[in-house]
Amino acid sequence: IKRVNLVLLNLRTQESKLLDINTIYMRSGKTPEKMFLTNATFSKERQYVLASEDHFLYIWSSETCRMLSAVTLHSVYKFPMAVSSQTNMIATGSTIHTAIKIWNLNKIENHEDNQLQIYENPIDMVTCSPDRRLMFVKRYHGMSSARGYKYHNCFGIDIWNLNTGHSQPFLPFSQYGHLLQMEVSHNGMQMALLLSSLEETYVMVLNLPSNKIIATLA
Repeated sequence: IKRVNLVLLNLRTQESKLLDINTIYMRSGKTPEKMFLTNATFSKERQYVLASEDHFLYIWSSETCRMLSAVTLHSVYKFPMAVSSQTNMIATGSTIHTAIKIWNLNKIENHEDNQLQIYENPIDMVTCSPDRRLMFVKRYHGMSSARGYKYHNCFGIDIWNLNTGHSQPFLPFSQYGHLLQMEVSHNGMQMALLLSSLEETYVMVLNLPSNKIIATLA
């Protein structure tokens, strides 16, 4: 739903507050009738109000209604946005380059884009371990990038801890072959990678706690 203004309504007291959007007018040079806000939502614990307009994410304090930051996001507008219920982070996606970016709202006070953004990666393959609340993301260069064909058989794997919101590399980016499929056991102890090369297609089984190869099945 598109909105020119954002109003905060307290359902208990029936009080309403209007968020400050004058900064948006000054920044974009648009008049109110030519500007629409979309994806309006709250962050964790209702501390911030988030909304998007064109290529930007705007962030307000829900207490003071003052705008705290305007962050340039993707090269396309109407980007999808998801808010974490466990940590003060949000994820946004580009509908053209299938890229995902993770933003840490705890760094809102020094709100330069490169400080708020903590992760960026084209999304091609994701698998999860429900028992350990871990998410494994394939890192690669998409074919839309200048290095896509050169690194066609290269990839890496990052781990996201869904409880803490932290990520770290699991498999360093290197030439392992073309990754066709990635699966992890329910308890998060083993991972199976389906790989192909010019000579063969094979499955590599990894022990996740030790990060060692258990078996290679051709």
